[in-house]
Amino acid sequence: MVVNSSRRGLCVRHWRKGLVIGEELHLCSPSHPEIPVRVAWNWTVGPVVMSGLQLLQSDSATAQAIDYLEMRTPLRRMRAPAAITVITLLVLLLAWYFVR
Repeated sequence: MVVNSSRRGLCVRHWRKGLVIGEELHLCSPSHPEIPVRVAWNWTVGPVVMSGLQLLQSDSATAQAIDYLEMRTPLRRMRAPAAITVITLLVLLLAWYFVR
């Protein structure tokens, strides 16, 4: 599952603890060609692994494939402004509730 991405790489969440830093892989997407990547780092907490993957080519097809993979992520990232707005509204609502 893609957590975030940039022009040079992406961070993915997965369950494979056997990935080695420097290992070259191919990400697969149903509607785009395979994306060659290199494992830059791994971070493991319990059964969950986060890996930083460096893109080995940066063309428009790769960018489209990364965009597609991000859109397919079931739990999309909440943008910071939206998160701040929601938290502020919740705090105001709770304050109003306890003051009255």
